[in-house]
Parts: sequence; C-alpha cells; structure tokens
Amino acid sequence: TRVRSSAASDVYKRQDMQIVHSGNYVDKAVENRVRERTVKALRGVIYDRNHKQLVYNQPSFDIAVDVEDLPSKDQPQVVARLTKLLHGDANDINTKIDQQRNTAPNIPVSVASSVDQPTLLQIKQDHVDLPGVIPVQNTIRNYVDGSLLSGIVGYVGPITQEEYPDLKQQGYVQDEKIGRAGVELTYQDDLRGVNGLQHVEVDAGGREVQVLDEVPAKPGNSLDLTIDAQLQSDVTKYLRWGLDRAHCYEANPNEPTWTALCPADVRAQMAKPKVDGGHGDEGAAVVMDVHTGEILAMAAFPQYDNNVFSGRASDQAKAAAVLTSHANPLINRALSPTPPASTYKQITASAALQEHVVTPTTAFSVPACWLGMCNWNGQG
Repeated sequence: TRVRSSAASDVYKRQDMQIVHSGNYVDKAVENRVRERTVKALRGVIYDRNHKQLVYNQPSFDIAVDVEDLPSKDQPQVVARLTKLLHGDANDINTKIDQQRNTAPNIPVSVASSVDQPTLLQIKQDHVDLPGVIPVQNTIRNYVDGSLLSGIVGYVGPITQEEYPDLKQQGYVQDEKIGRAGVELTYQDDLRGVNGLQHVEVDAGGREVQVLDEVPAKPGNSLDLTIDAQLQSDVTKYLRWGLDRAHCYEANPNEPTWTALCPADVRAQMAKPKVDGGHGDEGAAVVMDVHTGEILAMAAFPQYDNNVFSGRASDQAKAAAVLTSHANPLINRALSPTPPASTYKQITASAALQEHVVTPTTAFSVPACWLGMCNWNGQG
C-alpha cells in the first residue's frame, strides 16, 4: 500500500505540474532560459591627417559571471576555480559577484578582461564545473605608436562604482570603458557609439544556445586629427636629442665633449626625476600651421605607453608603474601649466608691436638683473 500511495502521489504531482499549473511552469522555464545581453558598440578609430590609423579595436575575450545561473551554494567552489584559472584574487571576484546579486542580477558581471587563449579554452572545457561563467567577446584598444602619441590620443579605462549611477542614465553599462585622457576623453561622445541588445537562449549552465532576436549595435564615429604622425616622430627625435644634450651638460658643465655626447647611463640617470637623483626629463615641442592654427605635431617628455591601460592582465604592473612614477608622465608638458620661459617672448613682443610701444628696430640692453628679475645663470 505504501508503494501504491507513493505512486498515486507522483501521478497527482505530474498532473498538477503538467495540466493545472502548466502555464506558471512554462513562464518560469522561459524566464530561466532567455537572457537579455548587451551588445557593445565598436568604438570609433582615430586617424592622423594622412589617414594613417593610430588605434585599432583588437578582438579579445572577457570572463563574466551571470549570477542568475550561479547558485549561491556553488559560488565558493566556482570562485576558487576561477581564481586559479585567472590567477586572480578570490576576494575581488567574490565582491563583484555579491555586489551584482544585490544591484543588477540580470546583468553579467565581468571578473577578468582580455584573457589569453589557453585560459579561455580551459574555461570552456570546464563549463560543467563553472555554472554561470561565460566568455564574452569584447575588444581592447591597440595604440599603434604607443608612447609617441599617448599624450595626444590618450587612453580608455573602466567605469568606477562612483561614476556608474550617473553614466547609467546615459545608456552606459557597468563594464564599459570610457575615455580617460587626450582625444579619447575629449571626443568620448563621438567615439562611443550606441550599444545593441540581444535576447539569447541559454542552457542550464547559462551558456548561450542561440540568439532569439537582436537590436544591432551602432559603431562610434571615427576621427581625423590634424596631427602628422611622421612629423610627430621627427619632432620627438629632435626633442629627445636636445634633452639628452641638456642632461649631459648638467652632468658635467665644464667638459664640452660631454655636452655633445656622454655615456647612455649618465643620460639615463640625469633623466630621472629630481626626487630620484636626476635632473628631470621634462620638455615639449609643438609645430603649428600658422595659416590655419592646426597642430601638426605635439611632442612631450616624459612619455608613457597608453597600451598598458588597455585592460590586459599582463599589463597591470606596467600600468601601476606609470600611475606611481615620480616623473608624472600622464601630465602632458605641452599642455600643462609649466612656465614657458623664453618661448613666451614672441607673445609680449607681438603685443608691444601691435600697441606701437616698440618698432621692429627697437633694441634693449639687458644685464644679468633687470627690473628686479635676474637671469637663471646670472650672466645676462
């Protein structure tokens, strides 16, 4: 009788599930198998005046977690496995997952960006043990000339927790990257494009089965700069030459041969910031078309490689070194409030001529100290 009673109970439950409340279960099944996913827009690219491409969108893969497909009881094991595969920090991954559960559980949260191919393949292979973990196709910025144009082009970076509430109202998603410096920052609205949307069918582990419908993303606009990349390279080389000669002079001002050429290790030491025992490596040179006002080249030192901010895990240490450098390379000396020294004389001279204070032949005898100001070397 127990067996019969149990069998009868099972029949009743099946009838209840399949007939009486079938609509509810169908709705839940659809809800569980369909996910809404953002399709990120390709960021616009940047060209120089001769249409040389200065930045590319390089395909990459991020690793994200869809918390709706990751049971809480499985989270410790999944995080432990991800930490090992990604060489990441368990606390950081746990924090991101927990925050996403509380704020936006319907949106996958990125836990690693630009993972390498072996790691990606291993995660795909271990998908049964990693419920809710999904590879997400993305792009990273690849700056062709790196440090040569970093002060002009700038770089992109992730949206912070503090910025996101405001940017969300403008259509940004949490793991999107925005311009942080240079042209990437100034023309953020033009470069960003418009994100698309997909409804995808997923299996029990959250892995995509098929795309049900899609609103395509709209790529961002591309930009043509007035900068001539070749001229920029030439100006940078001449500026480097001048700074090296200045370093050699500072190292041994009484030895003329050193000013022309001194050992590389001496130049390197003198180029370090003063706090690190050097003379500093600050300098800038700008070339402008006087007829149009267009900037053709804008070289500056110290430099940094903007590729280190693209999001590759292997570049994290390099990015940290740039951010903490005593040389402050993120400050563009061509645009910063550095005293312009004698280069400003042409401005005051032009004003004096325009106001007829002087004529083109007016001459002044200027001693070492004049009007309460003294020349830096006291020689006039």
